[in-house]
Amino acid sequence: MGDEVVFLPSNKRSVINSIEGFNVKPRNTAYADEAIGVTLTTQIYIKPGELMVKASEKPASVSSRFRANIFWVGKAPLIKNKNYKLKIGTMKIAVKLIEILNIIDAAELNIDTFKDQVERHDVAECIFETAKPIAYDVISDVEQTGRFVIVDNYEISGGGIILEEVPDTDSSLLTHIREREFLWEKSLISAEQRKNAYGHKAKFVVITSGSEGKEKDIQDIGRQLEERLFNMKYKAYYLGVSSILHGLASDVANDYEDRDEHIRQIGELARIFTDSGQIFITSIFNLDDYEAKKLKLLNQPNEIIVVNIGQTPFNNFVPDASIEDTEGAVEAVGDLLKRHEIILEYYI
Repeated sequence: MGDEVVFLPSNKRSVINSIEGFNVKPRNTAYADEAIGVTLTTQIYIKPGELMVKASEKPASVSSRFRANIFWVGKAPLIKNKNYKLKIGTMKIAVKLIEILNIIDAAELNIDTFKDQVERHDVAECIFETAKPIAYDVISDVEQTGRFVIVDNYEISGGGIILEEVPDTDSSLLTHIREREFLWEKSLISAEQRKNAYGHKAKFVVITSGSEGKEKDIQDIGRQLEERLFNMKYKAYYLGVSSILHGLASDVANDYEDRDEHIRQIGELARIFTDSGQIFITSIFNLDDYEAKKLKLLNQPNEIIVVNIGQTPFNNFVPDASIEDTEGAVEAVGDLLKRHEIILEYYI
């Protein structure tokens, strides 16, 4: 009790206020392998799967790429660039095989460096990439958070240990964006022509909040902003995450594990809407640093504005505007669009 703690990968900090347990006396300390709860001195929103570590101790690794040894028992082989599900601690996240370094054939005990997939009962040294940065330890430091399993088609198909962190300077996302932009079929109508015809520039507006209970409020702000802009003859469209879940992403499980895929789909749609010259609006509750940066990347080369309402969900990311309360938020966002010269006038 009283220790400063850091939650990874979000890097949010607080101090332990109390240690709780079921049907036990109050206490001031807790140890490894105990099932406990804690209260904090400050209110912060932590997503499932984060690691809590003491601020004074060596932090766990945080990255989206790592080198690992894996024993594959899946019915189908482990192949590159296919989406699997990684489970490490309580974290569940999409993962891809990026590179096979070598494979040991369990039957023949020979090492193969040329195979392009990992067969059943093979032991392989590989590089994996998760959908977003996760917190973990290398196996030589902490065994419990250095082990993982991979799920394929709802079955545990492989188990592994993390050997080291790998720099993620050239991620699959960046590669995808480069290829997408290279192959993008450009319209004969320029952005300047659309601006002159529509009376405004294109923009991707993201409204978020880290305040408990604000999810519906930011949705309302997004819809009301769309209505105001539409009534002013601007080409604006609001799309909420729930519309993605039950439409474009209806074939994806509707839970936290697949949130990253929903973020990706919204970013890809924003690229299309802003390329058409429209003001595209969405609301995403508790957007984190990585997700905000991902939306910016996915919308390239077009522009994005991130607006936070109430308590910020960000650690290092700086939004374009922070609004204290929902009252007057629509007007504040409209004024922001005017200051950024997206729209030329904004009258209530």
